[in-house]
Amino acid sequence: MNAPIPLIVWGAGGHATVVADAVRLAGDYEILGFLDDLRPDRWGAPFCGATILGGAEQLAHLSELARHLILGFGLVSARMVRAEEARSAGFSFAVVVHPRATIARDVEIGPGTLVAAGAVLGPGSRLGEHVIVNTGASVDHGSRIQDHVHVSVGARLGGQVEVARGAMIGMAATVLPRVHIGAGAVIGAGSLVLEDIPPDTVARGVPARIFAAERA
Repeated sequence: MNAPIPLIVWGAGGHATVVADAVRLAGDYEILGFLDDLRPDRWGAPFCGATILGGAEQLAHLSELARHLILGFGLVSARMVRAEEARSAGFSFAVVVHPRATIARDVEIGPGTLVAAGAVLGPGSRLGEHVIVNTGASVDHGSRIQDHVHVSVGARLGGQVEVARGAMIGMAATVLPRVHIGAGAVIGAGSLVLEDIPPDTVARGVPARIFAAERA
Protein backbone atom coordinates (compact mmCIF):
# COMPACT_ATOMS: atom_id res chain seq x y z
CA MET A 1 0.00 0.00 0.00
CA ASN A 2 1.40 3.41 -0.96
CA ALA A 3 2.10 5.98 1.74
CA PRO A 4 -0.33 8.93 1.87
CA ILE A 5 0.70 12.01 -0.09
CA PRO A 6 1.50 15.14 1.97
CA LEU A 7 -1.19 17.79 1.57
CA ILE A 8 -1.69 21.43 2.58
CA VAL A 9 -5.22 22.65 3.33
CA TRP A 10 -5.58 26.40 2.74
CA GLY A 11 -8.20 27.49 5.25
CA ALA A 12 -8.80 26.82 8.93
CA GLY A 13 -12.50 27.37 9.54
CA GLY A 14 -15.63 25.27 9.40
CA HIS A 15 -15.29 24.19 5.78
CA ALA A 16 -11.69 23.13 6.43
CA THR A 17 -12.98 20.63 9.00
CA VAL A 18 -15.23 19.13 6.31
CA VAL A 19 -12.26 18.89 3.93
CA ALA A 20 -10.03 17.38 6.61
CA ASP A 21 -12.61 14.73 7.51
CA ALA A 22 -12.94 13.67 3.88
CA VAL A 23 -9.16 13.64 3.39
CA ARG A 24 -8.54 11.42 6.36
CA LEU A 25 -11.34 8.97 5.65
CA ALA A 26 -10.36 8.66 1.98
CA GLY A 27 -6.77 7.90 3.00
CA ASP A 28 -4.96 9.08 -0.14
CA TYR A 29 -3.41 12.16 1.47
CA GLU A 30 -1.88 13.09 4.82
CA ILE A 31 -2.51 16.66 6.00
CA LEU A 32 0.83 18.36 6.65
CA GLY A 33 -0.88 21.47 7.99
CA PHE A 34 -3.34 24.30 7.42
CA LEU A 35 -3.01 27.90 6.27
CA ASP A 36 -5.02 30.78 7.75
CA ASP A 37 -4.69 34.31 6.34
CA LEU A 38 -7.44 35.79 8.51
CA ARG A 39 -6.13 35.04 12.02
CA PRO A 40 -2.35 35.42 12.41
CA ASP A 41 -2.85 34.92 16.16
CA ARG A 42 -3.66 31.28 15.40
CA TRP A 43 -0.39 30.56 13.59
CA GLY A 44 1.37 27.66 15.28
CA ALA A 45 -1.81 26.50 17.02
CA PRO A 46 -3.24 22.99 16.67
CA PHE A 47 -6.26 22.65 14.40
CA CYS A 48 -8.21 19.60 13.34
CA GLY A 49 -5.42 17.14 14.03
CA ALA A 50 -2.59 19.19 12.52
CA THR A 51 -1.07 22.69 12.90
CA ILE A 52 -1.84 26.10 11.40
CA LEU A 53 1.46 26.79 9.64
CA GLY A 54 0.91 30.45 8.73
CA GLY A 55 -0.65 32.26 5.81
CA ALA A 56 0.10 32.88 2.16
CA GLU A 57 3.68 33.91 2.96
CA GLN A 58 4.42 30.23 3.67
CA LEU A 59 3.47 28.97 0.19
CA ALA A 60 6.97 29.00 -1.34
CA HIS A 61 8.46 27.19 1.65
CA LEU A 62 5.66 24.64 1.93
CA SER A 63 5.75 23.81 -1.77
CA GLU A 64 9.13 22.18 -1.07
CA LEU A 65 7.56 19.91 1.55
CA ALA A 66 4.19 19.11 -0.02
CA ARG A 67 3.36 19.34 -3.70
CA HIS A 68 -0.40 19.10 -3.27
CA LEU A 69 -2.92 21.57 -1.87
CA ILE A 70 -6.68 21.92 -1.58
CA LEU A 71 -8.68 25.00 -0.67
CA GLY A 72 -10.48 24.72 2.66
CA PHE A 73 -12.95 27.61 2.51
CA GLY A 74 -16.12 28.15 0.54
CA LEU A 75 -16.15 31.79 -0.64
CA VAL A 76 -16.05 31.55 -4.42
CA SER A 77 -14.33 34.88 -5.18
CA ALA A 78 -11.54 34.18 -2.70
CA ARG A 79 -11.10 30.64 -3.98
CA MET A 80 -10.44 31.95 -7.49
CA VAL A 81 -7.67 34.22 -6.24
CA ARG A 82 -6.05 31.74 -3.88
CA ALA A 83 -6.06 28.92 -6.43
CA GLU A 84 -3.97 31.03 -8.80
CA GLU A 85 -1.58 32.00 -6.01
CA ALA A 86 -1.10 28.34 -5.09
CA ARG A 87 -0.62 27.38 -8.72
CA SER A 88 2.01 30.10 -9.15
CA ALA A 89 3.82 28.77 -6.08
CA GLY A 90 4.12 25.39 -7.80
CA PHE A 91 1.37 23.38 -6.11
CA SER A 92 -0.73 20.74 -7.79
CA PHE A 93 -4.29 20.29 -6.56
CA ALA A 94 -5.79 17.30 -4.81
CA VAL A 95 -9.14 15.74 -5.63
CA VAL A 96 -10.85 14.79 -2.38
CA VAL A 97 -13.89 12.49 -2.43
CA HIS A 98 -15.48 11.43 0.82
CA PRO A 99 -15.85 7.63 0.91
CA ARG A 100 -19.56 7.98 1.66
CA ALA A 101 -20.22 9.99 -1.50
CA THR A 102 -21.91 8.12 -4.36
CA ILE A 103 -20.10 8.62 -7.67
CA ALA A 104 -21.12 7.07 -10.98
CA ARG A 105 -18.29 5.25 -12.72
CA ASP A 106 -17.93 7.63 -15.67
CA VAL A 107 -17.96 10.91 -13.73
CA GLU A 108 -15.07 13.31 -14.44
CA ILE A 109 -13.74 15.37 -11.52
CA GLY A 110 -11.22 18.17 -11.99
CA PRO A 111 -8.25 18.95 -9.73
CA GLY A 112 -8.88 20.84 -6.52
CA THR A 113 -12.46 19.58 -6.24
CA LEU A 114 -14.14 18.36 -3.05
CA VAL A 115 -17.05 15.90 -3.06
CA ALA A 116 -18.34 15.77 0.51
CA ALA A 117 -20.15 13.12 2.53
CA GLY A 118 -23.53 12.03 1.17
CA ALA A 119 -23.08 13.83 -2.16
CA VAL A 120 -24.33 12.06 -5.30
CA LEU A 121 -22.86 12.51 -8.78
CA GLY A 122 -24.93 10.92 -11.54
CA PRO A 123 -23.71 9.18 -14.70
CA GLY A 124 -22.03 11.36 -17.28
CA SER A 125 -21.68 14.39 -15.02
CA ARG A 126 -18.56 16.53 -15.34
CA LEU A 127 -16.99 18.68 -12.63
CA GLY A 128 -14.29 21.26 -13.38
CA GLU A 129 -11.47 22.50 -11.18
CA HIS A 130 -11.93 23.69 -7.58
CA VAL A 131 -15.60 22.72 -7.44
CA ILE A 132 -17.35 22.06 -4.11
CA VAL A 133 -20.19 19.54 -4.06
CA ASN A 134 -21.03 19.93 -0.42
CA THR A 135 -22.60 17.60 2.12
CA GLY A 136 -25.68 15.81 0.81
CA ALA A 137 -25.80 17.72 -2.49
CA SER A 138 -26.68 15.94 -5.73
CA VAL A 139 -25.72 16.49 -9.36
CA ASP A 140 -27.80 14.36 -11.70
CA HIS A 141 -26.90 12.68 -14.97
CA GLY A 142 -25.15 14.58 -17.75
CA SER A 143 -24.72 17.82 -15.82
CA ARG A 144 -21.75 20.11 -16.45
CA ILE A 145 -20.28 22.03 -13.52
CA GLN A 146 -17.54 24.47 -14.49
CA ASP A 147 -14.54 25.66 -12.43
CA HIS A 148 -15.00 27.28 -9.01
CA VAL A 149 -18.68 26.43 -8.62
CA HIS A 150 -19.99 25.82 -5.09
CA VAL A 151 -22.98 23.49 -4.85
CA SER A 152 -24.01 24.02 -1.24
CA VAL A 153 -25.26 21.59 1.38
CA GLY A 154 -28.35 19.71 0.26
CA ALA A 155 -28.68 21.45 -3.12
CA ARG A 156 -30.14 19.37 -5.97
CA LEU A 157 -29.30 19.76 -9.65
CA GLY A 158 -31.46 17.89 -12.17
CA GLY A 159 -30.18 16.10 -15.23
CA GLN A 160 -28.21 18.01 -17.87
CA VAL A 161 -27.97 21.16 -15.80
CA GLU A 162 -25.10 23.50 -16.74
CA VAL A 163 -23.52 25.70 -14.08
CA ALA A 164 -20.96 28.19 -15.41
CA ARG A 165 -17.73 29.29 -13.77
CA GLY A 166 -17.88 30.80 -10.31
CA ALA A 167 -21.60 30.35 -9.69
CA MET A 168 -22.97 29.60 -6.23
CA ILE A 169 -25.94 27.29 -5.66
CA GLY A 170 -27.36 27.99 -2.19
CA MET A 171 -28.20 25.49 0.51
CA ALA A 172 -31.14 23.19 -0.35
CA ALA A 173 -31.80 24.97 -3.67
CA THR A 174 -33.27 22.91 -6.52
CA VAL A 175 -32.40 23.43 -10.18
CA LEU A 176 -34.65 21.71 -12.71
CA PRO A 177 -33.23 19.62 -15.58
CA ARG A 178 -31.58 21.35 -18.56
CA VAL A 179 -31.43 24.74 -16.84
CA HIS A 180 -28.32 26.89 -17.38
CA ILE A 181 -26.89 28.94 -14.49
CA GLY A 182 -24.68 31.76 -15.78
CA ALA A 183 -21.13 32.52 -14.66
CA GLY A 184 -20.95 34.25 -11.29
CA ALA A 185 -24.66 33.86 -10.57
CA VAL A 186 -25.86 33.25 -7.01
CA ILE A 187 -28.90 31.07 -6.30
CA GLY A 188 -30.45 31.73 -2.91
CA ALA A 189 -30.93 29.04 -0.29
CA GLY A 190 -34.08 26.98 -0.76
CA SER A 191 -34.83 28.43 -4.20
CA LEU A 192 -36.54 26.52 -7.00
CA VAL A 193 -34.96 27.38 -10.36
CA LEU A 194 -37.26 26.69 -13.31
CA GLU A 195 -35.46 28.58 -16.09
CA ASP A 196 -32.04 29.85 -17.14
CA ILE A 197 -30.34 32.41 -14.89
CA PRO A 198 -28.14 35.09 -16.53
CA PRO A 199 -24.50 35.62 -15.49
CA ASP A 200 -23.63 37.76 -12.46
CA THR A 201 -27.14 37.91 -11.06
CA VAL A 202 -28.78 36.91 -7.78
CA ALA A 203 -31.89 34.73 -8.02
CA ARG A 204 -33.98 33.48 -5.12
CA GLY A 205 -37.45 32.32 -4.20
CA VAL A 206 -39.98 29.66 -5.23
CA PRO A 207 -39.95 29.94 -8.14
CA ALA A 208 -36.66 31.82 -8.32
CA ARG A 209 -36.72 35.41 -9.55
CA ILE A 210 -33.81 37.70 -10.35
CA PHE A 211 -33.43 40.36 -7.68
CA ALA A 212 -30.11 42.12 -8.29
CA ALA A 213 -26.81 42.05 -10.10
CA GLU A 214 -24.11 40.24 -8.19
CA ARG A 215 -21.24 42.39 -6.93
CA ALA A 216 -17.66 41.16 -6.73
